[in-house]
Amino acid sequence: EPTPTIEILKRNLQALRCTNCECYNFAVGNKSGRTKDTISMLWDIMELSQEFDFITIDGFLAERPSLIINAIKIDTDGYDPEVLYGAAQTLKNQSPYVVVELNERALGKRGNQPLEALDFMKTHNYSLIKIADKVNYIFAKK
Repeated sequence: EPTPTIEILKRNLQALRCTNCECYNFAVGNKSGRTKDTISMLWDIMELSQEFDFITIDGFLAERPSLIINAIKIDTDGYDPEVLYGAAQTLKNQSPYVVVELNERALGKRGNQPLEALDFMKTHNYSLIKIADKVNYIFAKK
């Protein structure tokens, strides 16, 4: 979570006594590094335009080679296809299930469309197995 919302997340996890979760204060995308961008927070109530630290899923896992990923849930308010692109090696090497929110309105803010993510997943030998809640697409490796 790259925004101040991370403090709400930490408080919620502490109140629920969750000990198997870790919070990281960076954005996830298709590139790593510090970049100026606009990120929605608090369910689209507010946007922040500033420099954020970005990382890819592939980069995150490269720093933690012992992690085995069985499933990935992506809900990044329009960055979702970009997060997928930054997970190409993980999809290839670990074949996790993927649940990704492909909300047309949120994607449109960044000039993306759900079809781009669907095509990307097909090229990585994933099949769409279900659409839940009209926006959460569930994929499994063929």
